[in-house]
Amino acid sequence: MEETVATAVKSGLYIVEKNLNMIMRMFVRPNERSIMRSTRNDIDPAVKSRMLIIIDSMFSEIAFLKKTFNLETVQESASWMIHSFISEVWTVLEDCMPEKLTAYGKVTEADIDTLNQHIRALLEMNDQLLEELRAASPTNNSASASTERWEPL
Repeated sequence: MEETVATAVKSGLYIVEKNLNMIMRMFVRPNERSIMRSTRNDIDPAVKSRMLIIIDSMFSEIAFLKKTFNLETVQESASWMIHSFISEVWTVLEDCMPEKLTAYGKVTEADIDTLNQHIRALLEMNDQLLEELRAASPTNNSASASTERWEPL
């Protein structure tokens, strides 16, 4: 198989695998730490069981294609993935600051005070997550040690 075709197949199978894992996670923990959204368990247990059998067969097909076409396994860095999540959280929280929300309408003084206090607290906790990640990841320490407060790339 040509390298460009193999890359396309590998990328597609990665997405399929990721989504199958997400479906399985929904069956196991549909409302894991959900506060702002909940998932209604509207799938019959017998249907779930049949779907899990099909998903298992799909994983077997993916494994077969990987082996047949000698597709390499991509090693993803957990720390870089978490860094990406932390960056997204920072961006969204910044967009929830009162000065950004005025684009959507009037924000009362009481709302401004509450939002400032609690969104800033969330931003500080997000910074703590990043600092913990940096402390635990020697490869990240040297690149980011000079930054006192984290800013997204």
